[in-house]
Parts: sequence; structure tokens; C-alpha cells
Amino acid sequence: MRSSLEALAALVFSVACTAALADTDSTLHSIELSTTQSEALKQGVPPPVDGVQWLSTPEEVRRARPQIVEDGNGSLAEMMLYLGRDTKMNYRFMNGLLINFTRTFFSFPSNDKDVALVQEDLQRKYGPMGAFVAVPGHEAEKLRCSDRVTDRFKVRHCLQEVSQGTLEQILIYRTPKKKS
Repeated sequence: MRSSLEALAALVFSVACTAALADTDSTLHSIELSTTQSEALKQGVPPPVDGVQWLSTPEEVRRARPQIVEDGNGSLAEMMLYLGRDTKMNYRFMNGLLINFTRTFFSFPSNDKDVALVQEDLQRKYGPMGAFVAVPGHEAEKLRCSDRVTDRFKVRHCLQEVSQGTLEQILIYRTPKKKS
């Protein structure tokens, strides 16, 4: 089962984040790390995730989350409970700053109640989430996602139907700068 979850994580991450990771403009560095949360929100930066601030360095993430381990390719990860369910949280960095959180659920399979609780929590933290829709080009994988998009960040809650049930993942990541 873990291999199916890892396959989902790779698929969703690749679909959702290719452009975000390729975006290397300097806007990321221009946001003052010392701004208050309300100022950061005005700039489109979401609130902290599990006590970890956006644009943190790997060292700052390690201090905030002492159970964290190296997960390859410069990423950090930890196993944790979220809404009473086992998850793996991955932290990804670009230019030494945190730009992506990926939470993969290991309580399998997800049911409608689990999905609704996650959706409610995301809406409480980040605002209205869209309806779950098929991801274009990935219909064969039966991948559906619900999104919340701001100027520079996206919250994506994804589900994938497999023979054993529903796999579930949340991505919160920085989006490419919009061209003027």
C-alpha cells in the first residue's frame, strides 16, 4: 500500500508543482521574513502550517519540528497525526527557503467523512476551496483535486481512486509569478 501512496505523492507533486519549482524569480526573497502574519497574508502568504512559517530555512524548520528527518533531494519529512489520521509531511525548499508543504495520508482508504473533515479544516485555515474536479490530462489516474488559489500560493486537496479505495494528499505551494 505504501508504494501506491508514494506513487500518488509523486504524481500529484509532479502535476501541481512543476511550474512552481521552476519559478526562480526574486519575489520570494523580497518578502520580509520578519513581517507580521497579517502583513504576510496581505502579500498572499498563507498562515504557518503545523507551526512552520513559510520561507523558513531548513534549520528553522528543524527547530520548529524536532522529529523531522532528511527525505532526499534537500527535502525534510516527518510522520505525524493530522485530524486523528497518520500522515507524512514533506517540506520542500528552493534557494534555501521553504516553498512547499505536501501531506500524504497513510490512513487508508479515505472515506467521505475523512475527506469532508480535511476540506473543512482547509477552508477554516485558507478560505473557500473549490469543488473536486478531474485534473486535465490525468483522467486515467482518476485524480481529482479541490483548489484554493491566491496571487502566489495554491492549496490543493487531491484524491485518487485506486482498486483498494481512495488515496488522499494535500499540497500547499508557491505558484509562479503572474506575467504583467
